[in-house]
Amino acid sequence: MTNGVVDNTIALECIDLKKSYNEGPCNVDVLKGISFQLHKGEFVAVIGNSGSGKTTLLHMIGGLDTPSSGHVKVNGQDFSALTDHQRGNVRNQHVGIVYQFHHLLTEFSALENVAMPLMLRKSESVKSAEQRARDMLGRVGLSHRVDHKPSELSGGERQRVAIARALVTKPSVVLADEPTGNLDVHTAKEIQQLMVELNQDLGISFLIVTHDLGLAGQVGRVLKMEDGQLLEIEHPGQ
Repeated sequence: MTNGVVDNTIALECIDLKKSYNEGPCNVDVLKGISFQLHKGEFVAVIGNSGSGKTTLLHMIGGLDTPSSGHVKVNGQDFSALTDHQRGNVRNQHVGIVYQFHHLLTEFSALENVAMPLMLRKSESVKSAEQRARDMLGRVGLSHRVDHKPSELSGGERQRVAIARALVTKPSVVLADEPTGNLDVHTAKEIQQLMVELNQDLGISFLIVTHDLGLAGQVGRVLKMEDGQLLEIEHPGQ
């Protein structure tokens, strides 16, 4: 925001974001004043060692946890100024989340899993939610698997369902935490390519935490989490 005017090119913004945890007598600083912007249509990867705070950062951004101080803004809305219920509504409207382990509901079909975020909206009819879910499953190559439950799907297919669920609400930002970390090399490459294509075709911003330098090498910008800070690097191998 400049001179009170919201920059409509920014999908996500973190301002001096800090997070600390108390471990016995010690205070552990995980995030140490992180500030960055994710523009609409950008594909950004965050790399870094295990335990460096990458997942904590995603939880702060997605409104799944609250920072010790600082601000997270999604489409200009400040999460810190909202109640838990209001954060949930903003997340449903503007934020899609893909986890390393798909977290699909085992008793429901692929179609029902993808339609679930839309079902939470009072304004969305069941028929409309199911049609949008069917369309998105087709977009990720699973038109023939809509009625299958997670136990009947391969690991790659489950992750495709999870991606479809994150995208079906047409969010401003998709957050992905190690989305290929639980997949074999071949399937991981397929999922990587799918996310790159969806970013390019739909113009949705992606922020992905990954150890996979192959995926990091395909994105527009790479940030490295180090000592509680985000550092921009030129090449993911640096």
